[in-house]
Amino acid sequence: MDRRSVAGRNAHMLAVVVVLLLVCTSPTLSFTPHHSGREVRDGGRVGERSFGFTPYTQYTSSPRPPPSLLPPPPRSYANWMGDNLHFISNLTLTEVMLPGTHDSGAFQLYDKMGPGQSEELAKWIKLAAELKLPVYDLIKGWATSQSGNFTFQLEGGIRVFDLRCPWDGTEFRTQHMLLGNKVEDLLQEVGDFIATHPHEVVIVSISHMYNLTDDALPIITNIVQNTVGKYAAKTHTPLTSRTLSDLISSNERVIVTSDTYAMREAMPDIIFAEDDLYEGEYTDKDNVNEMVTANMDKLLSYGGDGRIFIFYWTLTDSTRTIPAGFLPDHPFTLHDMSWQANSLLGYYSQRLSNLQFGNIILSDFFEESDIVRVAIDFNRRQCRDDAKYKARSADGNDCRSWMLKGRCSEVNVQQLCPLSCDVC
Repeated sequence: MDRRSVAGRNAHMLAVVVVLLLVCTSPTLSFTPHHSGREVRDGGRVGERSFGFTPYTQYTSSPRPPPSLLPPPPRSYANWMGDNLHFISNLTLTEVMLPGTHDSGAFQLYDKMGPGQSEELAKWIKLAAELKLPVYDLIKGWATSQSGNFTFQLEGGIRVFDLRCPWDGTEFRTQHMLLGNKVEDLLQEVGDFIATHPHEVVIVSISHMYNLTDDALPIITNIVQNTVGKYAAKTHTPLTSRTLSDLISSNERVIVTSDTYAMREAMPDIIFAEDDLYEGEYTDKDNVNEMVTANMDKLLSYGGDGRIFIFYWTLTDSTRTIPAGFLPDHPFTLHDMSWQANSLLGYYSQRLSNLQFGNIILSDFFEESDIVRVAIDFNRRQCRDDAKYKARSADGNDCRSWMLKGRCSEVNVQQLCPLSCDVC
């Protein structure tokens, strides 16, 4: 059934109505709400600062272009870190920029609700499915966030994985509202890739461990140990003080983090606490300009505090975007909506070329964006001066960095970062 046909739109809208009627008291409904175990801090009101760039005019109804107008599949970036070691080998994780994927395991979802969902919502979704409404297709459309498995992502240049890891009572599977593939298979892909690419470093963030029991805990720890354990970075040395060269030479090239205390307690030598490592949080915006502004607000407020800053280049569905999907020329899926952000990443990166964009940048359907190229270009460009003096403001005349505040008009700043100032 053509999703844009009248019948397809009507069935879609009916499924939307069934779900939304159940949760109409929640104005922030999302099939994919974001939360983190990390501390949430107020980054200020959106638009509170002037960031020195002209927002791109985005229309909410901007559809994803037809396949003939989309970019070709990504070139292989399987060895991009090794190919750029001259530029990045002496950088730490608070100085480098790494491309990553949001909900990395949500490339294939099944008709089964994952744990951690509202029991009432799950009950009515099951009823809608029994009534032959395409409710699972609707959810998949807004919960599927990637196009391929971890091998596809790794070969495309992705080096940071957001791995949701609930226990379904039988095995650990990925989840984005619906259950996906086996976590063990995906971590094995990481281990196999690392074994054959000796200069690449990967971060795996394990979270959303719903239904984790005492009996299930040793199962997931064995999975981690057997798939990536021999490549895992050790926790005895602060991670942010180690350079990429150090991690590569010691063959500690898989960094495993978790927001779950039981995991860290069970594997204290190789699992890092996310609270201690990361800064940044989802913006939960469905508009590109608002998403960028909210990220920038957090970046300028909290970037450079010694933790790894995550820039979330993602849009989030809402009660506004989901029902609008039945209308012509409106995003029908997360894939459609992600195009609005992905197609503008190059635009913003050029206008913020003097900015420290963060250390990790996450996206949906990464292969339709410039995320890997943007990260590589940033790493090469920012190496022209001492890495700790990278510019991070947006006005183009500021060499303020993680460790230095000042303007290029000041003699000491010119001396510390002459190349950055030269291009301001």
